[in-house]
Amino acid sequence: MKKLKVLKLLAVLFCIATTAITGCSSNDEKVTAFISKGDQLFIAGESDKAILEYKNALQIDPHNSRAKMALGKVFKEKRQAKKAFSYFSEAVEIDPDLDEARIELASLYAKARLGENALEILKEIKSSENFEPRCSIIKAQAYISDSKFKQAVDVLKIIPGYDSNSEALGLLSICQKELGQYNEMKETVNIWRKLAPGVTTSYVFMARFAKEQGNHDQVAKEINSMINAGLDNHDIGLFGAQMLERFGLTAEAEKAYSRLPGVPEMLRAKAGFMLRQGKNDQARAVLEKIISRNPDDIQGVVLLSRILASMNEQGAALDLLDKTLGMDLAGADTEPLILEKAEIKAGQGKPEEAGQLCDLVLKKNQGNIDAHYLMGRIFFQQQEMEKAEIHLNQVAAARPEDGSAWILLARSQLLGHKDVLAEDTLKML
Repeated sequence: MKKLKVLKLLAVLFCIATTAITGCSSNDEKVTAFISKGDQLFIAGESDKAILEYKNALQIDPHNSRAKMALGKVFKEKRQAKKAFSYFSEAVEIDPDLDEARIELASLYAKARLGENALEILKEIKSSENFEPRCSIIKAQAYISDSKFKQAVDVLKIIPGYDSNSEALGLLSICQKELGQYNEMKETVNIWRKLAPGVTTSYVFMARFAKEQGNHDQVAKEINSMINAGLDNHDIGLFGAQMLERFGLTAEAEKAYSRLPGVPEMLRAKAGFMLRQGKNDQARAVLEKIISRNPDDIQGVVLLSRILASMNEQGAALDLLDKTLGMDLAGADTEPLILEKAEIKAGQGKPEEAGQLCDLVLKKNQGNIDAHYLMGRIFFQQQEMEKAEIHLNQVAAARPEDGSAWILLARSQLLGHKDVLAEDTLKML
């Protein structure tokens, strides 16, 4: 009888152990499946969906370094450096041997112009040779961020085959420029350009150098050379036109815009240029032409409604937006139309109607930063600083490079009697 009880107890313990092992195995498989699906979505350009898959993995295993690493990469791709840094740091804390995460941390430090921090992280990497030439590239970037150009040159020139590495050549060009070695710089740029003739960076670099030298003709020459090098690539043609405009070469920019093909995307860009030049009637004519052919061209409708509003034709602008929203736009992103309508309502002094439209967008998509920005501005104007701060925090986190958002956030904090917080916010600029 006693023996039978022992056997029963052993059987129960065996079942419990088997269930636990099966459960662990099942959870591991689920985590692996979530991460694998996230990787596939990320490669396919579906970064927001990839984030959900990685977070599903972390729901099961909150200390999974692979999922943390993957999230870091996604947020780095989305240019959300703070979130990327946080996930890479957590990945290293979980797995101190994860040198891949250290490389990413060092890269973020270097790009944030915190060279000393980047160099310290690089020293912690156990097998740096496994990450070459990237380790040396980041090291050079770190030295450049601290204006140590000679040290950066020394690092770059010992990279095996550095003269066939476009990233190394680009950094070397920067160092030679800062050291006043202009002849060497031009030679390096020529090698860089031959290596990657279709890449725009070398042309923009030399155009900026010419601008600094006050040589406007050379600026135009460099950008036009870039356009000619990418004749079959209309995106490069558009980028060239935009760069000429940014450099203040309006006549050259106008020529470049005029050479763009007559497809909707390029026509919209051309209309935008006309609008910035104060040629509202011409911009309107171009956009009306686009919309007559493609009435469901959402970007064109948004831009035309903006022009109409700027010409004090808010009623016509709202009618156009409502007409487009009333179409069968299955699968289309109508949020820009709703937000443009909200902008016009806000401009008419109707903040409640504008806020309702923003709420409509945010109920479907909490991640719409344009909606948060408008809501923040509306609440700021209504002196509701707590509510303004909530929305503006979202904007500043998503767009760390947007100085206007940080300033408005700081102002809302100051007016909300949060002086210390406002001071910290201004430090982010």
